[in-house]
Amino acid sequence: MAKILVVEDNPDLGDLLLTFIAAAGHQVTLRASSLAALDTLQEQSFDLVITDMFMPDRDGLEILREAKRLYPDTPVLAMSGGSRLFPTFDPLACARQFGAFAILPKPFRRSELISMVEAALASATIAPPPMPSHSIMPRASMPQASIPQASIPLPLSVPLDTKPRQSA
Repeated sequence: MAKILVVEDNPDLGDLLLTFIAAAGHQVTLRASSLAALDTLQEQSFDLVITDMFMPDRDGLEILREAKRLYPDTPVLAMSGGSRLFPTFDPLACARQFGAFAILPKPFRRSELISMVEAALASATIAPPPMPSHSIMPRASMPQASIPQASIPLPLSVPLDTKPRQSA
């Protein structure tokens, strides 16, 4: 059972997300505002953060940045239905550039949501492979590079042109 923070300002969609994710066997904390979610992130860690991108008080990028700052290994799933005010702006592409694990365009199916949740949780539990100990060379045994000294004398001071330049 994973701990998942869901940030969604639409109460109906928030309730659906809570129901779907809890039915998949996870513990869900639902926050209806970005400010409440930011406070919650300061208080506790989560295995996954799911955030809407457009909300009245702050945007989902702030949730994403703060989650990544506090918990760099925690995956963040960004979701959005776009914006009527900025129809050419793609918030999900922006979220991807800021480090979102995955993006989920609204509307989506329950199965899409759950498969994204499971993929994000699986990615967080896979630790990077350990580096073989023989590949780490002690500093004393590292080969030293031979860097030739410059043979061109460098001036100790450079005269500055104090006259203002005229534009052409």
